Amino acid sequence: MIERVRAGLGGQEGLAVGPGDDAAVIEIDGQVVVSVDSMVEGVHFPSGWKDPGDIAHRALAGALSDLAAMAAEPRTILIALGLPGGTEAGFLEGLADATVEAAGRFGVSVAGGDVVESPTLFLSVTVIGDLPGGRAPVTRSGAQPGDLVAVTGALGGSAAGLSILTGAEVPGLGPDLRDSLVSRYLRPTPLTALGVAFGEVGPTAMVDVSDGLVADLGHLASASSVSISIDADAVPIEPGVEAVADATGRDLVGFALSGGEDYELAMTVDPEQLEALVEMVESKGFTLSVIGRVGDGDGVEITSAGRSIEPPPGFEHSF
Repeated sequence: MIERVRAGLGGQEGLAVGPGDDAAVIEIDGQVVVSVDSMVEGVHFPSGWKDPGDIAHRALAGALSDLAAMAAEPRTILIALGLPGGTEAGFLEGLADATVEAAGRFGVSVAGGDVVESPTLFLSVTVIGDLPGGRAPVTRSGAQPGDLVAVTGALGGSAAGLSILTGAEVPGLGPDLRDSLVSRYLRPTPLTALGVAFGEVGPTAMVDVSDGLVADLGHLASASSVSISIDADAVPIEPGVEAVADATGRDLVGFALSGGEDYELAMTVDPEQLEALVEMVESKGFTLSVIGRVGDGDGVEITSAGRSIEPPPGFEHSF
C-alpha cells in the first residue's frame, strides 16, 4: 500500500526528502502551523463504510480545515493509518488511490506516515503549513466586545446529509438537493484558499465549524474571554435542510447550530472592517453572513424572534 501511494504521488514540490526514508525533509520558511485530526470508524463515520474514497476525502478535509481557520497555507501532510486484520486488498488499493487524489485536489504534498494493524479502521492526518508573507495567524483569542460575529456559506447540510445516508426518508426532496446534502457530508471542501485570504483582510478571531456552530463559537468565546450573542434567525441554512428536519421531526435550528462538520469558517469582525471583508469574500465566490455580536462576559447566548433559547449542544467525545 505504501508503495502504491509513493508511485501515485511521483515528485512533489516542497519536499527535499519525501516518503520512503526514516523521516521527511520539508522546505518551509518562517513560522510553521501544525495540526492533527483523526477519523475513527464508528465515531466519525459509520462502521462498515465501504467507500475508501469518501473516508480518505473526509479525513484530509477535516484536518486541512484547521489550517484554514488559522489563515495558514497548507503545504504537506503526514498520515497515520490503522487497518483491521483481513482488510481486503481492493479496499487498501482504493484507500491509497483516494489519498493521492484528495491530496492533489487540495494542493498538498504527502510527506509520509505510518501504517499499523488496528482493531478499528482510523486515519490520523497531521497537516503542516505556513503563514504567507510572515503574517501573524488568526487565532481564537482576538475577539473584542463590539465585534460582529459572521460565518461563511450555509450550515446544516452535512448533518442533513448524514440523516439521509442513515435512512431518513424525505418526501419531496429532489435528487439534486439530496445529492448536494449527501456530498456535504461525504466530500466536504476545506476553505483553505479563503482562509489564507482572511489573513490579508483579517477577522479578529476565527474558528472552523466542525463540532457545530454554537460549540465552536463557545471555544472562541472562551479563548477570547468574551460573550457571544447569536441571532438564530440570521444563521444561513443550506437548501434542503428544512425538508430533512421536517421529515425527521428534528429542530431546524438544531441542524444549523449544532449539526457540525460543515467546515465553514466562523469569525469575529471589527465593524469597520466588515465591508472590506464582505467584498473580499464575494470576489472569491463565497458569502459571508453577520449572525451576532461580541460582548462582555462569557458563553454563547442564542436568540430567536427576540427571545432567548437554549443553546443546542455540539459534538463532544465521550470517555
